[in-house]
Amino acid sequence: MGRIKARRTNGAGSIRKLPSGRLQARFRGPDGEMVSAPQTFEARVDAEAWLSAQRRDLSDGIWREPSKAANPVKGVTLNAHFTQWLADKDDIRPSTRELYEGTWRRTISPTIGTVTLGRLTADRVRDWRADLSPDNPTQTNHAYALLRQVLTTAVDRELLAKHPAPARKKASVQTHEAVILNAAEIRALADAMPDDYRAMVFVAAWCGLRLGEVIGLQRRDIDISKGCIYVNRGAVRTSKGKTLSNPKSAAGVRTVIAPSSILAEVDRHLNKYTASTANAFVFPGQDGEILATSTYYRVFYKARETVGQPALHWHDLRHTAGTLAAQAGGTVKEVQDRLGHSTANAAMRYQHTAANRQQDLADRLAKMAD
Repeated sequence: MGRIKARRTNGAGSIRKLPSGRLQARFRGPDGEMVSAPQTFEARVDAEAWLSAQRRDLSDGIWREPSKAANPVKGVTLNAHFTQWLADKDDIRPSTRELYEGTWRRTISPTIGTVTLGRLTADRVRDWRADLSPDNPTQTNHAYALLRQVLTTAVDRELLAKHPAPARKKASVQTHEAVILNAAEIRALADAMPDDYRAMVFVAAWCGLRLGEVIGLQRRDIDISKGCIYVNRGAVRTSKGKTLSNPKSAAGVRTVIAPSSILAEVDRHLNKYTASTANAFVFPGQDGEILATSTYYRVFYKARETVGQPALHWHDLRHTAGTLAAQAGGTVKEVQDRLGHSTANAAMRYQHTAANRQQDLADRLAKMAD
């Protein structure tokens, strides 16, 4: 005997608990299709009251399906949601905020920014992504990651029932292979720099500061007697000009003990090029204020050509610092703290590099024994 299908009864309803803890009420309309309440409920009694109201209207012959307009969030555009999402992020750096705004303005707003959340489907997101320039996979990855962040918040706030931008594999991006310098190469690069920029190379290559952190250093941040460099801020550039900001993360606020071998260079620089006031920039621009990165890069690019390192990036000096620290026996945690990484993952790569050098050393010792 075949199984008897349950008869769909108009007016039947159900209540289910969402992951957020709120309740969703659903009601079967005259056409047999389930209709969700235009809002979720905190208390079960409120959800039951909504269902009772639907049954009463159906019995009285005045029931109407809740319109999309009855749910105001369905009419919110993606642009409007992004604006609110960004306004809620009061803990990000100004440069990060401008990066988000620029990415959104260039890649998302012109095509799907005016689409309402209620009409944003996975197919529409896929079409948008497919239309992005295949010649710029980095931009595509950043844009998709930003869109996912924004839509994840919409799902968390129950403005969307399902995420229309699923996690996916990033487009392949050609990455720069870091150039690691040895002690002699670091000094050669410093020698090729103008004298007032010379100490910057030593601070970056031996202490691992980011360029913005080096530029943001003030006289009060360096204690030659203790060999300490206190990293408390970084220089960033926004549309309003150069400014100081907090480090990239809480881990970025740190004290770095400089090798004694570079302290004489740093002290000479302080005495010759840094004003005596506590908040004077250690590496100032021509006006005594924040040094422009474009000004620094002009002399850095020239110096790297002089020493035969045309592929050298400034950030490679930070990689150099991490590698040298690991080669000197620094643990993962010590390298992590020294460079200001939030997690140990980044510091691990320097340990691997140090292990490779250990193998090189073993090979050379083996040749000596032959």
